[in-house]
Amino acid sequence: MKFAGADVFEIITDFDIEAVRLKDAERKQAGKNYSDDRSGAVGSDIKPGDKVLLQQRSNKLSLPFNPELFTVAERHGQEVIVESQDGITYRRNVAPCDSFDYLGHSKNVDDDESTSLPLRHT
Repeated sequence: MKFAGADVFEIITDFDIEAVRLKDAERKQAGKNYSDDRSGAVGSDIKPGDKVLLQQRSNKLSLPFNPELFTVAERHGQEVIVESQDGITYRRNVAPCDSFDYLGHSKNVDDDESTSLPLRHT
């Protein structure tokens, strides 16, 4: 028995599914690249061992970043696990983390030097 939509079904199955998926992936990537270029999106270079400042929820009287320095223990994609100087760990998104360096020095400076150097966040 033949039904009315059988010929349409045959036409649909004649497409190369892999070629369609590849073309779809290319178009999605092109759209993502265009959007990222227009919005100025950049990747984060924070890696384990880096010193970071964390943004804190604030009112207009508080500082935008927590004055305590945190060390990145792990990073998985957009998620970082940071450790405070007291040993407390926090799991946060990488976006509110701001890499931290010392003026005129490399980013990874020993903790004993951190109290005497002028500071700058980047």
